[in-house]
Amino acid sequence: MTEQERENWKQWIDKASFMELLKKLRHDPIGSEPFQDEALAHYFMHRMKEKEKEVLSEERVRISKKIGWRREEDIHGATDV
Repeated sequence: MTEQERENWKQWIDKASFMELLKKLRHDPIGSEPFQDEALAHYFMHRMKEKEKEVLSEERVRISKKIGWRREEDIHGATDV
């Protein structure tokens, strides 16, 4: 990952809501950006924890339930082999 790509990810992370970050964490495939870069992954988790503190407990539960744990393609169309 280039330094410019890393900076672009940091900007996205800083602008993203807690819900967007949680969705990315839960549903992006293993090895996807920004989790390939150790320093950026730490930055992602640090910012997500900061944003989580800004959301009331009841709202975090609602967001978590809304996002769920399965990706859309797993629910709508992917078949188990």
